[in-house]
Amino acid sequence: MARQQKNFGVLDIPMSCSVFLEPALRRYADYIAPMNSDVHEYVYEWNRALLNVINQSKYLKYLGAVGGAIAKNCQRFDNYSKMCVEWASDISAQSLHYAIRFSESLHFINSKLAQNKNLKFVDFGCGMSPFAPYVAYKNPESVAYCVDLPPIIDVFYETTESVAPGTNHPTPITWDKTKSMAQEHKLDALVAMGVFPHIDMQEQLQDLHFINLYFTNFMIELKYSNDIDNRSKNSFNPITLQNLRMSVENVDTLETAAIQNSMRYLHTFLAACPSKRWFLEHDRSLFISR
Repeated sequence: MARQQKNFGVLDIPMSCSVFLEPALRRYADYIAPMNSDVHEYVYEWNRALLNVINQSKYLKYLGAVGGAIAKNCQRFDNYSKMCVEWASDISAQSLHYAIRFSESLHFINSKLAQNKNLKFVDFGCGMSPFAPYVAYKNPESVAYCVDLPPIIDVFYETTESVAPGTNHPTPITWDKTKSMAQEHKLDALVAMGVFPHIDMQEQLQDLHFINLYFTNFMIELKYSNDIDNRSKNSFNPITLQNLRMSVENVDTLETAAIQNSMRYLHTFLAACPSKRWFLEHDRSLFISR
């Protein structure tokens, strides 16, 4: 789950995913799963709390040059994140991806809650996303868990406590604890957005096999490229994807869900950003759900 790159601290990317999510949800509202005003209000409050938490001295050392500038400017200028999403080409494209991830995850988990209001779910690689905290807050009978590495999970937990004290909150756990609980049938669903591309391919295959075996419901984002020779080492290609289908059960369900979710993602992205096809030229997202 490591997310560190050149000029980036360990907190930079997960923080950016959250602060740019807020304006992206409004800008791309016509292209993503519908959301009510409560979602926007919660995300707004979440980001206010997140910036207060992350600007504490104990976390500033985990911010790189990019993250430090974003955190500082978001607090100095009310419309900074909105202007970045509107005018910065790379941020505009990335923020649409954040909005798709968030809206699809929310749509997925709400459909499961409609069947079981006591749903027990885990957000694997939660980052600093307000997704699981919002779901827990709005559904007090549900039980949410979150998995990520310190100091990311520390910022996440402190932000959660700050937004809505005394309400239903996600509980941080480890991936090993998640697997143990799943084998004991103590978890009903798993959401994993943006984490698998940071995991070694062999470990991805092992984790996906485990998830398919022990989770009745899941929504997972993988990276995929048709170009076998020009892709990230952790991205699936037609051959490795075929091997994935061969190595798991419920083949038809997985294959159908992959095709449907991938086509919806591509259609959404190209409709919202028709001039940014470069963002889809190589590795792109593939969503698998059940």
